[in-house]
Amino acid sequence: IFLGAQNLRSEKIKSLGIKGLALVDLSLDELQVEKQKSAVESLREFVFEDQLYVAFMQGGKVSQTYPATDYVLDNYFVEDETPTMLFRSIATKMEELRSEDSEFFAQTPIENKMLIVFSDGHIYNGDKPLDSKHFEYQVFLLNETKQPQKLQFCYVNLNEEKEDEFSVENDVEDLFTYICKQTGGVYLPELDMKVISDEVMAGRKTNKEQFAGADATYTVETMM
Repeated sequence: IFLGAQNLRSEKIKSLGIKGLALVDLSLDELQVEKQKSAVESLREFVFEDQLYVAFMQGGKVSQTYPATDYVLDNYFVEDETPTMLFRSIATKMEELRSEDSEFFAQTPIENKMLIVFSDGHIYNGDKPLDSKHFEYQVFLLNETKQPQKLQFCYVNLNEEKEDEFSVENDVEDLFTYICKQTGGVYLPELDMKVISDEVMAGRKTNKEQFAGADATYTVETMM
């Protein structure tokens, strides 16, 4: 019964023309990288089918986008301890999803695209950002929430450590929670495929009504 329901869900999403891009963090340990691989496999099988794509944050860069094929899943999920440039990578893929020249997404309306980011939210070395342009990209991400046509953004938090109340990592959590809310996406403390697929099938009309009256505000000063 469960598999049947999931298949019906997947067929419904496919009929809506929804495309997903999973952004994977390879800087985490081997277990967490394997967990992300399993998540992408599940998203492909039960949610997006052949409408799922994947890109990798690795070595301070973000990769090109690939279809989530068996070959990519079997060969590209390789641990790399070099810290990622999280905000820069997300901004790069947001630009790609909005680009009219995008190889995989150009013909898809923005409201039918979904960016799903997996990360532990690690963006600082001590009290200094890992990325020299950290705050520039932070502003970019906040401006994305002001776009009239929303790109649905989902964030899966893979940080298993309990953070101090005043930790900068908690500020990152607050930022992504805000962006998810403003774009009609969802912030997940762990992967929940049903939540993600429900968000996909809810429809842009529902999301627009739900978040149109949001009065939450977020400023760059919050994280400076």
